[in-house]
Amino acid sequence: MLAWPAVPERLLDTALPERLVDTALPLVGDVLDVRDVSWEHAESVVLVIAGSRRSVVVKSHRQRRKFEQELAAYTEWLPRLRRALPPELRTPELLAAHDEDDRVLVLSFEPGEPAEDAVMPPEVERRVYRLAGSFLGALHGLPFADEDELPLEDAYRQRLHAWLSRSEGVVPRHVAAKVAERVSAALPALAGAQRVRCHRDFTARNWLVGAVGGVVVIDFEHSRPDWRYTDLERLWAGTWRRRRDLREAFLAGYGDGFTTDDEDLLAHLAALGALSTVTWAREHGDEVFERHGWEVLAWLGCTG
Repeated sequence: MLAWPAVPERLLDTALPERLVDTALPLVGDVLDVRDVSWEHAESVVLVIAGSRRSVVVKSHRQRRKFEQELAAYTEWLPRLRRALPPELRTPELLAAHDEDDRVLVLSFEPGEPAEDAVMPPEVERRVYRLAGSFLGALHGLPFADEDELPLEDAYRQRLHAWLSRSEGVVPRHVAAKVAERVSAALPALAGAQRVRCHRDFTARNWLVGAVGGVVVIDFEHSRPDWRYTDLERLWAGTWRRRRDLREAFLAGYGDGFTTDDEDLLAHLAALGALSTVTWAREHGDEVFERHGWEVLAWLGCTG
């Protein structure tokens, strides 16, 4: 008899896992195992379903916007991108989508462990980061006409005000004021900047590495056109601070100049990323992620 995973307390709709399995039945055949691999933040429910014919990943989004963004990535972006990728770089493939109340995507199952958790020799880590950089360079290089009438400078200004408001009661006012000052000073440098296709959560937890050494990039729910260095912000403020070799490997794969002016701009706008990290993590009870946000704010000189 199939052993169902325990229904997490965060899941208000306790019948959802069964509906997701029903969605996958035409593809998997007889269900042999169901594994819940959802993140604790409960923004989505993700099940790995092993069947007699194949294994799949079924993902149900709580927010329609994230469902639509990920669906657009799998239907419009990634088919074009795959043609430009080497064999060792992959993404899951969209097998089915159901735009109903559950907002479901059925994806091919790609075995592997998040690079963030994998234990690898330094030379293997550098290869993974180089491949990840190659993926991002190819994604950013996809032909794209930015038809958004809102300039990036104004878009970032709106984000700043939205997160400042959302952070009230979480982030002390003097810290929020320093973030606002730091970000506002950098906004004019975005004048004339053009959007590219961005993943917008491009960190090692969303790169799967397998025994053969390839990299599978997952989780496109945040993807949408944005400033290209939005995809570098978390790496720059995280792993790259501690591992210069991984920074160099990534940028070698990325293949585009990353100038001192770019880095200075990123150093200013990263304060907004850290503020949003602290705020979002407090809302979702993610203590580890919140500690990281505070660490970055301190590193940027926003907490003193």
